[in-house]
Amino acid sequence: MKLSNKPIIIIGGGPGGYSAALEIRKRFSEEQKIILIEKNKLGGACLHVGCIPSKQLHSIEKLEDFSKSLAKNKMILEKGIASELKAADIEIIFDEARVEGSKVRLSNGTELEYSHLVIATGSKPRTLEEFPQALTSDTFFSEENLAKGFADKYCFIGGGYIGVELASMLAAHGKQVRIIEVQDNILSFLDKDIHSKLMQSLKSQKIKIETAVKDLSAIKLELGEEVFVSVGRDPVSLASTQHLTPNTHIIGDASQEIALAHYAYAQAKQLAAKLAGEIYEIDKAKVPLVIVV
Repeated sequence: MKLSNKPIIIIGGGPGGYSAALEIRKRFSEEQKIILIEKNKLGGACLHVGCIPSKQLHSIEKLEDFSKSLAKNKMILEKGIASELKAADIEIIFDEARVEGSKVRLSNGTELEYSHLVIATGSKPRTLEEFPQALTSDTFFSEENLAKGFADKYCFIGGGYIGVELASMLAAHGKQVRIIEVQDNILSFLDKDIHSKLMQSLKSQKIKIETAVKDLSAIKLELGEEVFVSVGRDPVSLASTQHLTPNTHIIGDASQEIALAHYAYAQAKQLAAKLAGEIYEIDKAKVPLVIVV
């Protein structure tokens, strides 16, 4: 089946974007052109600064081996994504895209028309003006930061699943860690029994937890303590999104729904089904959430 003479363009090569390209290809023949545009690297935050690096940090035995091992695994996985897309006859363009009505403009001025546009531009970490030089999940896993090595002490501002997971992993590697949260409790959205077990685990790791801290500017840092801000993520928006057409679909973190990779995969399946005139239901109440401690 072919949808249009014009290509389907997907902006963003993370879990939502590349899986949307593959899911759409399953339902449409190679006559239907599909173009994936990515400005950096395939794999998105999940592969480069999120799920994959954090889980590898958990499994690595020696921190000094982490950077080299992570670089190798990311390269393997990135090549795997590229191989899947190539096998599915999906064109990949590495460039920055701007949406202008029914066209997408690349940085070199090239204009591409589309029949459907999928925006899967992901998200970026929120920052705090009180700590402008603080680490975020993006900068923590950057090659530049990993090359400097790990600090001996970390202060996490924000007790969500990103902060708690990384704090626990660093504590497991012998680092002195504390978590500061403005709310009355960390991970308050968890089931009461699960929350209790998790708190016991964090306590056994000697992680200090300070809650109901309303004045962040009053936080006193210890000598050599590295600040890590983990207060959530915001969607990455595209230039000229006010001119989007009705044939525009936003998935993944950019949709401002559930910012998890496997939810983006589900959204990709739902979108592909919609374009093919099918129905794919997502039960948001059953989206899994993993916190490794």
